[in-house]
Amino acid sequence: MEGLESSDPSKELGCKEIKHSLHHNSSINSQLSTTSFEVRSSFIMAESKVKEHCLIEIREGEESVTAGSNVKNQTLSGDQNKENVNIASSIRKKLLSKAPSPSSTCIYRVPDALKKLHEKDFVPCLVSIGPFHHGTKKLQAMEQFKLWYLHQLLDRKPNPETNLEHIVEKIRSLEDYSRECYNEKLDDLSSEAFVEMMVVDGCFILE
Repeated sequence: MEGLESSDPSKELGCKEIKHSLHHNSSINSQLSTTSFEVRSSFIMAESKVKEHCLIEIREGEESVTAGSNVKNQTLSGDQNKENVNIASSIRKKLLSKAPSPSSTCIYRVPDALKKLHEKDFVPCLVSIGPFHHGTKKLQAMEQFKLWYLHQLLDRKPNPETNLEHIVEKIRSLEDYSRECYNEKLDDLSSEAFVEMMVVDGCFILE
């Protein structure tokens, strides 16, 4: 009986070691679990910081692009404003202070394309009237007859209104208007030559 009640010291020691080992393993597992949680938390925090950093860089990049775009737009806007000012200034210089008078142009030269098809219908062969064919060599013979007809007109019933000086004065006052009736510049005809032509040709038609 005494043998049954007594315990084996070696067995008790083994049990204690096993319990201690189990407790130690449990502590290690707890520490490992805590460490794993801490590592996981650190990784999550690090990942969060990386994402936040990337978002900040993206925002900064977007702000930089926006700022660059704004600068470019401001530059373009400035250039466009400058062009607008230049155009407005150019138009302002062309503005008329008075209402334009209606065009008095009503005498045109026959186009070459049409004249080539019917040249005999448009090119005088005997007498010239007006500036377009004035001075043509083959028509000079008729100029003497024009002057004769003018003489006849002036001598028919002489009076102040048929005085040659009076006629010249009236025609000269209409020179600018008469020149504007033609669609071409008549720079080859001086004022004196133009007025003389108008007097001689006009009186020839009347006579």
